[in-house]
Amino acid sequence: MAYSDSNISELLIYLERIDSLLQGTNDSQRAELVTALKTTLNTGILSILASEVNYSNAVSGLTAINVQTAVDELDTLLDKLKANETIITYFEVISGASGGTVSKPTGATIQLDKFYNSGDAILSRIDGSNNLTGEVPRNAGGDLITATMDTAGVYTLSGTAVDANIAIIYVFSIKSEDRGNVNLSQVVEENDVNDHSQLNGLTKDDHLQYLTDARGDVKYEDLFENLVITITDTLTTGNKNISVTTAGIILSFVASPVDGIQLNINNDSGGQITLDGNGNNIYDATTFVLYDAESLHLVFNNSKWNVI
Repeated sequence: MAYSDSNISELLIYLERIDSLLQGTNDSQRAELVTALKTTLNTGILSILASEVNYSNAVSGLTAINVQTAVDELDTLLDKLKANETIITYFEVISGASGGTVSKPTGATIQLDKFYNSGDAILSRIDGSNNLTGEVPRNAGGDLITATMDTAGVYTLSGTAVDANIAIIYVFSIKSEDRGNVNLSQVVEENDVNDHSQLNGLTKDDHLQYLTDARGDVKYEDLFENLVITITDTLTTGNKNISVTTAGIILSFVASPVDGIQLNINNDSGGQITLDGNGNNIYDATTFVLYDAESLHLVFNNSKWNVI
């Protein structure tokens, strides 16, 4: 098989095109390129050694080493392209009456524990066109139906759904060379797994089971309100410096400190805290409120904490 300078130039251009396509293209584009390269390889374009290619060295300046290097790099890039993996969230219409096995695409590897609370798969009702509604199926008693799944795609339902047919949603990984086996109409979401920064929707707050600062405040605010923290130091010697960083707590002192012991308390919590003398007055009461950014210097004398 003879090749001209233009054939070699096309090969090098092809190599550059692949290299650029590997830098941030989507999976469908990469899959198309793999198909094109497979066709090219099957026609024998790269099935010969560079030394067997006939070209005009005087015109191109190329050598057999140049060409063979290009061929080798092209093969390496092709292998990399074929091995690229994508994580796909997929759904399949199943009977709502019993368990079974999903028909995962050829080459797909099912990934477990990808849903909330380490779930392997989730269920959804479907409309008349077999589209997901997002509503969880229920049994005749109104209870939600859940599903478990193993890596072979065998699934079990927690009960019998009222709907004759429902959808099971699961996750699998698949290489680019097998991407053509995926039915696009059943894809819910897909992400390239080679670079986390390329995942879609990283800025979306659409997983309400995870805590943000705001949801964390709501969840834990009541837990810290009036939380009693006891100073375990026996307060027998020296001066003690205490910095409080949690608002709403009650800071309780030991019941029998030694006369002359001193406490320097700083409220850095952003809110108010309460000091509890544990039976001993603080100034003129058994408790004392310290507001944000306030400091208090106390000395214990004759069963009383005095402010100094």
